[in-house]
Amino acid sequence: QGYNLTLGASAVAGSFSSTTMIEADGAGVVRRPYTGTGSYTFPIGEGLDTTVYSPITVNVTSGTFSSAYVAVNMKDVKHPSNNSADNYLTHYWNVTQTGITGAVATITTTYEAIDIVGAVGNISAAQLNGTFNFATNPWVKFGALSGGTLTAANATLTAGQTSSFTGIDSSPFTAVITGEGSFCEGDAVTLTAEVSGTNPPYSYSWSGGLGTAATATPPTTVAGTTTYTLTVRDANGIAATDTADVVVSLQPVAGTLTGSQEICAATTPADITLTGYTGTIVRWERSINTGFANPAFIPSTSATLSGALIGTNLASTRYVRAVVQNGTCPVVYSNYIEIKNNYLDQTLIDLAFS
Repeated sequence: QGYNLTLGASAVAGSFSSTTMIEADGAGVVRRPYTGTGSYTFPIGEGLDTTVYSPITVNVTSGTFSSAYVAVNMKDVKHPSNNSADNYLTHYWNVTQTGITGAVATITTTYEAIDIVGAVGNISAAQLNGTFNFATNPWVKFGALSGGTLTAANATLTAGQTSSFTGIDSSPFTAVITGEGSFCEGDAVTLTAEVSGTNPPYSYSWSGGLGTAATATPPTTVAGTTTYTLTVRDANGIAATDTADVVVSLQPVAGTLTGSQEICAATTPADITLTGYTGTIVRWERSINTGFANPAFIPSTSATLSGALIGTNLASTRYVRAVVQNGTCPVVYSNYIEIKNNYLDQTLIDLAFS
């Protein structure tokens, strides 16, 4: 129980069961030398509360060996850093190696039905290599438990550091960002993390310096597309990520319109031109009043509006302006120009020559 047992290089002979095994559920460990890559099954179990045979196989598949040992023991209790709430094993195995540089191993253990809490289909093999920290040293998930066997393939074993292997909750855990889209310069934007999972509390980390809260407020002072990444970790340090694009358009500039003129009836106005604008001309408008109440829309997106589109048969003075927009920003209106129709002068001329 409280002692270390060192095995020889040869495998322990015999048949093992809950009545014929090495009890390794105390403070001591069972260790064996490893001179190179290879697999060894430690015939260990526990006999404190119930007698259970729970062997562990350590198959070291790569590494550099120098006076190397692998030591194991097991605990018939939930790991103190296993923060799974609903689905987990009440059993864990510890593996410690010394003398192996760059050790990678496949760990295989067996468990009993009594060790399962929750649904076995929602439990995955997991490793904690050292002291738990949800951000810097979380649990690492492997494949699902199956048929009384836990397998952690290609697990990293750090020399002198205890790795614990058990089953943790593998229920779906997702993070989705809402609030992304296209915005105008200066708009207020709120990105929100919507999390689905079974092991709170959650921690949040946003890229771009947006902080560690469940919501983030990205700036909208620079035009362009910025992609933000959200990483959410559950209580076991398991991560879920999502990305969101925030597209910012600069405020449009309406520009300056020139070309006010006086024309005779039934004549075509001269072309007019908008200069100094930024954004896109979405249309032009013509009105009989300077307030542009109920204006007529002129479907042109050119910076120069032809006299033909302004109209020839203008019976009274008209006012014309351009409408400019950039991205999703609200439209802005240029100054208007006046096209005055000298209809009365033309009538007098016609009378004089009649």
